[in-house]
Amino acid sequence: MFRYIFESQGDDEILEEILWSLGASSISLDSDDKVIVAIFENPDDSEISRITGSRLLRIEAIEEDDWKNRWFENYNGIQIDNIRVLPYTEAEFHHNDYSGYDVSSNDEIRIYLDPRESFGSGEHPSTIIAVKLINQLHGILKKNNSGKSAENSLDISACNADNEINFSAPDLLNIPFSKILDIGTGTGILSIIAEKLHAEDIFAVEFDDDAFRKAEINISLNKCKNIKLFHSSIQDFTPPIKFKIIFANILCDLHEKIIGNYKAILSDGGYLIVSGISSKWENHLFSLLLKNDFKVFRVECFEDWRGAIFYVSSACR
Repeated sequence: MFRYIFESQGDDEILEEILWSLGASSISLDSDDKVIVAIFENPDDSEISRITGSRLLRIEAIEEDDWKNRWFENYNGIQIDNIRVLPYTEAEFHHNDYSGYDVSSNDEIRIYLDPRESFGSGEHPSTIIAVKLINQLHGILKKNNSGKSAENSLDISACNADNEINFSAPDLLNIPFSKILDIGTGTGILSIIAEKLHAEDIFAVEFDDDAFRKAEINISLNKCKNIKLFHSSIQDFTPPIKFKIIFANILCDLHEKIIGNYKAILSDGGYLIVSGISSKWENHLFSLLLKNDFKVFRVECFEDWRGAIFYVSSACR
């Protein structure tokens, strides 16, 4: 495991996005020293050096077990709206004893994740955005499917005050919260939350070996029965059904590559929740989605990251 230290130059969100795409498991900003610190487990030194150039100041080796244990000891979970992401203890991990965990408490949904690596802990802004948007969409669909007055209000976030994107209300707001595809599920956090919100038919796709392994553990830990996990890239994945809802908390360059996949596997009136978009690329990606007949319904922002709920109007099919 290695710590890479980079010079901070004011466009840090772009560098962060590059570092995530290169496989960083943790990224932090040291404002005092004006550096960005990225942790890599299996780095490609030549590729990192080639892409980041003179901004790479130095590389330091880290004792892997010490770093993970120190991070584990300091992680207490995170609250995102009514969803509480909690760590389970080292003892339970070694004994595979998950029986003592409740999935919810009153109106709070609790999920448990292996916190021994920072990746997938729920703390990254793009994950927080994705969770908020999933919660919002679930609430809207639940209200409309219960026979209450239709909810078609737009939510135009203040972070979009200066862009030229046109918002519109979906024409189908009574689809069930089911038949969900989670692209790049990582450690499974979004799929697990979807099941705790009573979703059925959840398909989670992950290409990375380590993330896939973590997703298997976390899905088992949370006693999920409705998640089908696939070890595949989205390009090689053969969907057995059309999906009503897609989650995609991935980096902007991958969003751009698979826009055609989104449209092909999303059913009429279906919803696409995208996250992992830095503010620099927001208008670019949103414009591409709009050109492909997606319409934007809601936008959420946190720090320098963006996410949104898009939908495909049945009239565009």
